[in-house]
Amino acid sequence: MTSPPRQSTRRFPTKVDWWVLVCIVSGPLVAGAAAVGSLLSDDIAAMVVSWVMLVGVGLLYVAVVWPVYYEVDGETLLVRFGMIRSRTPLNDVVRIRRSRNLLSSPAMSLDRLQIDRRGGGFFLLSPADKAGFIAAIREGNPNVTIDPEVGSYAPAHVGQWSAQPPSGSHAEPRRVDERMERTKDGRSWRIGGPDEVAWIAEGTVKHGVAVTVAIPPVFEAYATCYPPGKPPVPTMVHEQTLVDHLVAHTPDQPWWLGYLDTGAHDVVFDDAPMVSLYFDWNYVLVQAGPEQALTWRTGHTRAGLNEGALPDLFFPADRSWLVSGLWDDLWTCIGGSAALIDALHRDPAVAARIIGPDDDRKPPELPRY
Repeated sequence: MTSPPRQSTRRFPTKVDWWVLVCIVSGPLVAGAAAVGSLLSDDIAAMVVSWVMLVGVGLLYVAVVWPVYYEVDGETLLVRFGMIRSRTPLNDVVRIRRSRNLLSSPAMSLDRLQIDRRGGGFFLLSPADKAGFIAAIREGNPNVTIDPEVGSYAPAHVGQWSAQPPSGSHAEPRRVDERMERTKDGRSWRIGGPDEVAWIAEGTVKHGVAVTVAIPPVFEAYATCYPPGKPPVPTMVHEQTLVDHLVAHTPDQPWWLGYLDTGAHDVVFDDAPMVSLYFDWNYVLVQAGPEQALTWRTGHTRAGLNEGALPDLFFPADRSWLVSGLWDDLWTCIGGSAALIDALHRDPAVAARIIGPDDDRKPPELPRY
């Protein structure tokens, strides 16, 4: 019995942003100009240093800078940058999603794809032909998940919410509005889609400093908060107290928990589809409750990698309030009933600052990044 023919190797050069090209070209030009200039000088030491720098820059470029490309042969993804080569079995690629993560990577553009690996971990690539690259990956691994925001790159036959069924399957591709679940703590949890956050996406503004950048102007009252410093309140106590007030002002019902994909913080369900909000930021959205909001992870954008547990946005099924911490903000924005906001304001462990919908959301004592 003959084995199926092996897919021919396809090479995908990196996309190069103009400013990256300027940086790449500037290094050798500056070093070369210094070396040539030293020949016109009688300073032997300067001449030696200049030529050593030129050789050093050349060796650095050959070692790790150029060329940068990616090869897919049907079984393996090879990433080359300079003299370094890294290989990943295609069966270990579980998801491809769009990213503008600034982490140092074998990618000469910020228009990147994040390649998530089985068992955790990811790497960032920037193929110029993203549609061809995704198609080549899927030829070797039909079960890879393609996230919705990659849809503009993916070929038309690639599902934009989750993986297509394997070749020969009679199952229909999973669509964006179909119920999806993930398992954790011995039970299944519903994964949310764009419909669950459409009211936020359509209600918030896209510019400015007001709280309505984070919270739609549909609530009776608004506030911002962060762990008080005088006297100091531990992040864990602050967040537990905040959640206790939310529970006290909410009938028993599920909560939607949204985890922002920063590339550095835990999103709880690494292989779940994401929704896009605010400035095309990606969130894993899962239906759970207050207990999970406080226990499912450690570390978020307002408290660092080792403090804080709360999701980056969350709200109850009846949408009676919304809590959202934007990527670059050191504080959390809240919209809800006047009674809820007043309770958060009066509790010294929360010390929420009441603001109007058009007010600057930044607490005066904190910096803006």
